[in-house]
Amino acid sequence: MSDLFNKLSKKHGKRWIVEGDIKGCFDHLKQVGLTLLDKKTRISEISNGFDFLGFNSRKYGQKDKLLMMPTKESIKQVKRKLSETFRRLRDSEPDILIQNLIPITTEWSNYYRHVASKQIFSAIDTHIWTFTKRWIKKRHPNQGTGFWTQRYFTRARGNRWIFYDHKTNTILPKMNWTRIKRFIKVKHDMRVYDGNTKRYWEKREYLNAKSAIMGLGLLLKTYLEQKGRCAYCKQPIPKNR
Repeated sequence: MSDLFNKLSKKHGKRWIVEGDIKGCFDHLKQVGLTLLDKKTRISEISNGFDFLGFNSRKYGQKDKLLMMPTKESIKQVKRKLSETFRRLRDSEPDILIQNLIPITTEWSNYYRHVASKQIFSAIDTHIWTFTKRWIKKRHPNQGTGFWTQRYFTRARGNRWIFYDHKTNTILPKMNWTRIKRFIKVKHDMRVYDGNTKRYWEKREYLNAKSAIMGLGLLLKTYLEQKGRCAYCKQPIPKNR
């Protein structure tokens, strides 16, 4: 398949010729019951970008630098979900609000931590900060900043305004604390079902799991001490466990 696309990239024919060639590349998929859906398939210049699985891929500038980042629609969706959570829990205690916000921010930031998302994470943090102020002001309309600071915020990682619940000692982590870690491409000659590549896939799974639990302290320490294997069966521990 990669050879076919390399040949197509060198063509300079008319658009309809390129379209025909690309569709021809996927004719063999019909043998396994797969087809291209015309209404969801389009051919576009990479400089215009395209959206796929919540990611926008596009080349920028004269050097044609390819960047992947969250799509505008996915950003709108997570902001809408956060806003609705604040409204739904406007009369709840801080710990309940924080417990409902953390899964949203953690899931979204982990999904997009392999692409150019740092500035977007900061923008969503600002969105959360705006709604946090509204939430506090609604609860205490006659109180000032000094009261807010003492009751609802603490300092962490050099930031004085970290949403905090004093009763449960729980904070709402900033999304821009998420470390951006680039995805490592799979080597082109590595096949999952090839017994000779078993050690390669085990090492890759080990590194992926290590990255997934980075920052979880004792859990990461135990994982590293066991070299990514179960203490009982000695099999590699998948990252989704």
